[in-house]
Amino acid sequence: LAHDTFLRLLAKPVVREFNGFPQARAWLRTAASGLCVDLWRRREIERAWLQTLAAQPEPLAPSPEDRALVVETLLQIGTMLSRLSQKAAAAFIMAQVDGMPYRAIAAQLSVSERMVKKYIAQAMLQCALIEAGRVD
Repeated sequence: LAHDTFLRLLAKPVVREFNGFPQARAWLRTAASGLCVDLWRRREIERAWLQTLAAQPEPLAPSPEDRALVVETLLQIGTMLSRLSQKAAAAFIMAQVDGMPYRAIAAQLSVSERMVKKYIAQAMLQCALIEAGRVD
């Protein structure tokens, strides 16, 4: 802490001059006290973070098969989205990923709620075709 205090003094010199040793000592004590409080706060935050991490279950790495399935699914979704119009794909993503209600999607896309329902239906049809193995 003393080292950090002197570094703070050297990096940002005090604008006023000290009238003597007692005034300089008081400034150093105040600066060191502030650094000490900062250190305690930082350690408390680190301790809380480590406790939170320790309470979490160990992360499970997906198996190579699971990773391959996820990649394959993402590729299928990408292919499905590419078959849709831009607005239909955007509506599907807003509804499924962002969880937006149809009214908000309609406002965002400048279309009616009924059109949003049609876009979602088109996307769901493509999903069903993929599930049935009818589409690559």
